[in-house]
Amino acid sequence: MSVQTRRATRACAVTAALALAGVSLSASPAAAGPASRTITSTCAFGQGPAPVPFGVAAVFPESTPAGTPLQPKDFAVTPVLSDQLVKSLRSAGVTTFEGSVAPVLTVHSQGSAKDIALQPIAVPLTALPDSGEFRLPLKATVPPVTVGGSGAVTFDVSRMTAQLKTHAIRDNALVADDVSCASGPGQGGTLASVPLSGDPNAPRTSGSDPISVTSGETSAAPSIQAAVAGFPPRQGLKYGFWVDETSTTIQKLGSKIQFGRGQFDSVIKVMSPPADMWGNLTLPPASGYFVTFNFVPVTSTAELIQDGEATGKVTVNPSAKTATVKELTLRAFTKLGDVKVDGVPLDVGPNCRTASPVIVRPKDTTVNLVPGSPPATVEADFEIPPFAGCGVTENLDRLFTGMVSGPGNKMTAKLSVRCSPLGPRCE
Repeated sequence: MSVQTRRATRACAVTAALALAGVSLSASPAAAGPASRTITSTCAFGQGPAPVPFGVAAVFPESTPAGTPLQPKDFAVTPVLSDQLVKSLRSAGVTTFEGSVAPVLTVHSQGSAKDIALQPIAVPLTALPDSGEFRLPLKATVPPVTVGGSGAVTFDVSRMTAQLKTHAIRDNALVADDVSCASGPGQGGTLASVPLSGDPNAPRTSGSDPISVTSGETSAAPSIQAAVAGFPPRQGLKYGFWVDETSTTIQKLGSKIQFGRGQFDSVIKVMSPPADMWGNLTLPPASGYFVTFNFVPVTSTAELIQDGEATGKVTVNPSAKTATVKELTLRAFTKLGDVKVDGVPLDVGPNCRTASPVIVRPKDTTVNLVPGSPPATVEADFEIPPFAGCGVTENLDRLFTGMVSGPGNKMTAKLSVRCSPLGPRCE
């Protein structure tokens, strides 16, 4: 292969790489209306520098009268993490990231130029997907710009910096790394050019400078809805817990029912704290013994049938070794079976259960997230609804409702981590 051919091949490769990185190779001004531009910054990640394209978009008017404020609408900055970068970060243990993005626009008109340095746009605590390209739209507000004279006003994307913090799980601890991103020379370009209409002899806004930028405008913080755009809605960090020594005290009967070891498998969607959490509880059926009417012994089995996923909020501490669970709500039907009164079977049928779910809302609890740590005690008060579907040869709903249903019941359980991102990982 000749030297000239090799140079041409390298040039094609560089052009293709820039295109893949999202760098616009066109220098022609963008038309007014919806406009977009990509500027690429280099981010110094712990495993090495990597290009991160930032898509910039806004809506501009077709023209604007000279001497009147012009304000772009729907301004958004979207950092794009390539599939390769996501995999690289994941292989380094990164699970979440946060920080801020600081774009700089430059306004040109009649030979004058003025920078608009937007205040940093917050990047909320965001979970990194397992794979695939990841886009994170962030909304902000550009302050109004007033231009006198004639011609056009041009908006350039001139610089893009970012200060990020990645969170990685290493050696059973959550490690935070600071990451700086900055665009290099030649990465920016024109976003839009808006013609000025009106009297071409209109006075300039301030002395010889035709450009005036309204001060005091701040960037709008991105909403959580914008932050999770494109993020799989059911994805998060998986935590599994052993549920031991589960005990329910039935107020009316003055007796306890003890359940064997169960599991609570949960997912925490790590966004801005407190994070959303959902999960499923499984407990084996429990045998109960109680005395009714002060002398009649009754035995039965009780089973909890979960009604939909449990939901709540979680605040994970910075070390990721403990978390506080709040607003946890569990809904489950209580089903009775194998009922015997003074040793004589009572045919309650296969569908003897509470007519509506028992709603259990445990008190706020701090749990350990590292396997082998001491268990946390979970406590809750709950009400047992009336029963329905009890009895084959006769209706026993009123009997069980009268004996069991009502408020003032208590539940306690021990919660210890079984699997987590700190290891062993949950399947």
